[in-house]
Amino acid sequence: MLDLDRQFMEKQPNKPAVKAPPKETFARALNRVRSQIDIRNDIMRASLETAQRLQEGRGTFMLYAF
Repeated sequence: MLDLDRQFMEKQPNKPAVKAPPKETFARALNRVRSQIDIRNDIMRASLETAQRLQEGRGTFMLYAF
C-alpha cells in the first residue's frame, strides 16, 4: 500500500468486524424508535399548544393531525 509520499506502508492485519448480538441490536433499535416517537409527540404537543394560543379569541376552530 502506498501513502501520499509514495513510500510503502506496513500492511495492517485484516480483523473481522465485531458484531453485537441480535438481542442487543434489537434493544438499541427499539430505544431509538421510542426516542423518535417521544420527539414526534413533543413536536405535536408544541404545535397544538401554539395553534391553540394563536386561535384564542377567534372563535371555534378545528385542528388537523399530521
